[in-house]
Amino acid sequence: QWEYACRAGAEKYWHFGDNQADLQHYAAYGYEDGEKCRIGQKRPNTFGIHDMHGSVWEWCADVHEPDYYTESPLVDPSGPSKGLYRVFRGGAWSSQPWGCRSARRNVQGASNINRNR
Repeated sequence: QWEYACRAGAEKYWHFGDNQADLQHYAAYGYEDGEKCRIGQKRPNTFGIHDMHGSVWEWCADVHEPDYYTESPLVDPSGPSKGLYRVFRGGAWSSQPWGCRSARRNVQGASNINRNR
């Protein structure tokens, strides 16, 4: 669901296309430690959603298992039902442009998700 919302119908690196130079208009990224980036200040995607690229990583409900997609359905795979790692998406204020791509997935141990609850 996150990728669907981020892409807003696009099939490019970012919801606005493949031109990295345009990323500055849609995402807060590449900031140094201590710099501030304000949310909602960049252009939204065609669904009207701001900050899908950059700003802060989005923790997703998706469980990550490295080999799941080698044997999953090709259309709308649901992902593994349980596992030790969760997916986070979208890039962050400190990310490089490639880390903010719509398809970029990162993983973190599920135990880190529950620390701040």
